Amino acid sequence: MTFQKQCNYNRHQRKTGEKYYRHYFKKARLVKINEIIKDYYYLLKNTIRTYKFIEEEQYQYLLAEAVEKSIDIINLHEDNRKEYIKMIKKAAKTLKNKLSKIKKAYPGKVFFTANSHLDVAFKWPIKETIRKCKRTFSTAIELMDQYEDVFYLQSQPLLYSFVKNYYPDLFEKIKAKAAEGRWELIGGMWVEPDANLPSGESLVRQLLYGQKFYQEEFGRVPEICWLPDTFGFTASLPQILKKSGIDYFASAKIRQNTTNEFPYNAFRWQGIDGSQVLSYFATQSSTAEIEAEKIYQSWHKLKENKIMDKSYFIYGYGDGGGGATSEMLENLKAIKANPVLPEVESGKIADDIATLDSITDDLPLWNGEIYFERHRGTYTSQALIKRYNRRLEYLYREAEIVSSLADITGAEIDLSELEKGWKKLLTNQFHDILPGSCVREAVVDAYNYYQEAEEIAEKLINDSYDYLSSHTSDSNDESELFVFNPFSYSRDNLISLSPEQIEEDDKDINSLITEDGEIIELQKCDNKYYFRDLIPAMGYKKYKLSNIERGEAKINDTSKFSLENEHLRLVINQNGNLCSIYDKRVEREIIEAEEANIFELFKEKPCYYDAWDINIKESDKVIINNVQEIYYKEQGPVYNSILIRKKYNNTIIEQEIILSEKSSRIDFKTKINWQERQKLLKASFPVDLKNAKANYEIAFGNIERSTTNNTSWEQAQFEVYTHKWADLSEYNYGVSLLNDCKYGYDIKNNVMRITLLKGGLYPDPKADLGEHEFTYSLYLHQGDFREGKTIEEATNLNAPLKVRSITHKINDQLQNYSSLLNIEGDNLVLAAFKKAENNQGYILRVFDSYGQRSVNKISIFKELKEVKEVNLMEKELNSESQVNIKEDSSFTFEIKPYEIKTFRLTFKK
Repeated sequence: MTFQKQCNYNRHQRKTGEKYYRHYFKKARLVKINEIIKDYYYLLKNTIRTYKFIEEEQYQYLLAEAVEKSIDIINLHEDNRKEYIKMIKKAAKTLKNKLSKIKKAYPGKVFFTANSHLDVAFKWPIKETIRKCKRTFSTAIELMDQYEDVFYLQSQPLLYSFVKNYYPDLFEKIKAKAAEGRWELIGGMWVEPDANLPSGESLVRQLLYGQKFYQEEFGRVPEICWLPDTFGFTASLPQILKKSGIDYFASAKIRQNTTNEFPYNAFRWQGIDGSQVLSYFATQSSTAEIEAEKIYQSWHKLKENKIMDKSYFIYGYGDGGGGATSEMLENLKAIKANPVLPEVESGKIADDIATLDSITDDLPLWNGEIYFERHRGTYTSQALIKRYNRRLEYLYREAEIVSSLADITGAEIDLSELEKGWKKLLTNQFHDILPGSCVREAVVDAYNYYQEAEEIAEKLINDSYDYLSSHTSDSNDESELFVFNPFSYSRDNLISLSPEQIEEDDKDINSLITEDGEIIELQKCDNKYYFRDLIPAMGYKKYKLSNIERGEAKINDTSKFSLENEHLRLVINQNGNLCSIYDKRVEREIIEAEEANIFELFKEKPCYYDAWDINIKESDKVIINNVQEIYYKEQGPVYNSILIRKKYNNTIIEQEIILSEKSSRIDFKTKINWQERQKLLKASFPVDLKNAKANYEIAFGNIERSTTNNTSWEQAQFEVYTHKWADLSEYNYGVSLLNDCKYGYDIKNNVMRITLLKGGLYPDPKADLGEHEFTYSLYLHQGDFREGKTIEEATNLNAPLKVRSITHKINDQLQNYSSLLNIEGDNLVLAAFKKAENNQGYILRVFDSYGQRSVNKISIFKELKEVKEVNLMEKELNSESQVNIKEDSSFTFEIKPYEIKTFRLTFKK
């Protein structure tokens, strides 16, 4: 078949911006294949190709002789078809005989399995992916029927769910092939997600809902985590996999590193807690075709081929689906007859990879994160997608916590939509959606998924809070306000109160009164009221509106711009940049250079992977100092702020620098109308601190990375990811750079930088154009990030507390509890509190965030019946883990450094 192009076809239109013209199906021919000629063609072709790349002269000679003797038999001018086919048959027999006499021994085999890497979204939207599933999976079924030795693996339960819903007959055929043992379920995760940016709890839910689908539809779950195209892997993933019942991990992406070759193919991968998974990184791409040279390389490039007897070869067209083809399988059949190449075998990876268990002690060990030395721009591209992801991760955490508390106390709240919402969020964590490397149509799909998921969570939160707040009030109380803290530590930070929560007669209020009679000052700003108060861990406070007399607010001198509270003094220069940050607590200037919070705009060199990669030079940047306006925005008893407006070309940056009372956190509340193309924007803070290591938050923990460039490995990490914070500390003092939706950072020497926006052209020419709102913060603390409470402060920035009105009042069981759940131990973070998947009790998950071994106690307001430790899939453990119930409503347990602990709680009636 052939294709006709409408006009000139520009293959690399992503570089030039030229239009990519539509292609048209022009011609197809129906033919009958002659099996004798076909078999000879593939055998001859692969023998000749082997001759071209083989280096040993003796085998070059023997292959050349075999080919020549075979071809000499054929008279290419023979017109009689029957005679011609006889010659082909004789030539094929001669070639096979010659090849059979060549002896070359290999200590192992190449193990083949077909697959199709099918992106949920990439250069196409999800609706096209659904159709790709039909075409790809149908092809796989057909090839299995044609070829006995075809084994096929496919990950991503989302794709199976598409087939089940849209093509049920095809789904039944897949189930039949799976039962037959030739269709392999692999992966375990709902999609193949990015493995850097999602929260730890998101990665757990990828596995929870992925394995739940496999179990319900196929009656079993995979043992291999398969992420062939993901852009690096977080250091907490080994523990997450092991505690989800997955013992093996496989990928193919890290082979594309640009600076340092990853040293292993088969290895033990150890996470931050010490958990290990047996891992295999393929020597070839997961979208490889079957070709003689690639089979040869598959074995010879296997770094562990002295201790292993197999190299795994996953073949089939991918990205857009397609999978294996008859041509690939004919090549494979021919290669089996080629003695110069390794022996080949086909089967299910899961049936064979367990052989790694027998050589575990001989395999090398890789400790920590697996950093991908490419695609660093994916930490920043499509900023709104990343903002949605962060917000919804916290929203679903809160929805599960408050709905579980309401459920425990007797509320009748529908939780059935939670899984649906989670799956929307998880789908958008696919490794080309959350990283921002997909077309505009896929971006719009993602926005719609986020909005649908947000509506589900918000409704559940509102229903749950209505119930909880009503059960904390005396029916004789006046109109009250209610603030709940869904975190496992007490919070003292800014809280906003909307005008809708204040009746018309109370518009002049300037304070709140707590139940204990404490007066809390209010500050009005932009039609909202703000106050600051301490809210207990996993607890609440109630307030009444009040109006008290107070003195006039202090007005700052407008001839210079500075902000000051009891902890810090800030000075802002004529460029709108910080020229001094003085910590009064330790009498120390923090800025080392002349300025900080500098907007650095880099020109990006156009490249093939525009949205994926960062291609900048330090010498090719400008500092944005074009100040349009600067003035004091807010001055009051709760916080003070200065607003600065800057302009570069058509890009407008408006930033409010905020310093709250009693706080050592400086907030940079930022609005940007971004109009730059192929440019990258960073904010830079040169600080007076010295340390060769900086700490970064990752899923379920944190890691150290070097601030130096002594080695090529360190130099390659010129841009790294973090979650909510990164920290640079000396022995007794440090600075944390926080964010509410950004992921790209770099800390080299003493300069801390956060990447704010990127302007890539491909695959979405309009990526990130328009309005953006976000906040990043500089947090000054004594001690390191642990002693300084960086984790709590970053959480406060990301999940501000909300005021809710108590709409109706009931005398009930929560009235005497200000804290409903208490976790003793600053090192523990409450990751989840949710209804169990089987509805038998509630799941409580914590993790150690300090790298600290400890014995901890958890108390809850309701009397406990039983506490059992379970794994991340909510299955009971057979270990000797000790959980001791104390005083009927609390329990104690031991936790190891960076360990994740999950418990199932049941309560007495």
